[in-house]
Amino acid sequence: RRKHRDHVLEIMASSKRRNGKAKQPEISTRQRDAGLRLHEAYCRTELSGDAPFTKVYVDVSPDPAAVALAQAERVTEYAILMAKVPQNMRGPVWHVAVMSKFLRSGYSKDGKEASMHKAQLQVALDLLANHLRI
Repeated sequence: RRKHRDHVLEIMASSKRRNGKAKQPEISTRQRDAGLRLHEAYCRTELSGDAPFTKVYVDVSPDPAAVALAQAERVTEYAILMAKVPQNMRGPVWHVAVMSKFLRSGYSKDGKEASMHKAQLQVALDLLANHLRI
């Protein structure tokens, strides 16, 4: 069997019941979708050019220029998305959206800092969602 692992953004956007009480989602579905798009763009930049599924073939032989161009396009897509996030808000976005970790898991030291970082994350994901027209 396969194990399904939810992204942190999916957990933050869910309103699953906990101890019989419905919990309030920490981010909206719009923010979740924007963050997941950023995560997917980052994951595409991690693909190596020599993987068989990334090779571009022309007349049965691989075209090295096409492979390099495809990698450059993937990196550019991620850079464009990350440029829409304000510089002072990139830390929480990187930690949660890209690395799929909770803020309390090594980024925020206490509850006050975690709430400030969560607010920054929400604003940054809203700006990203506006750019993506979600």
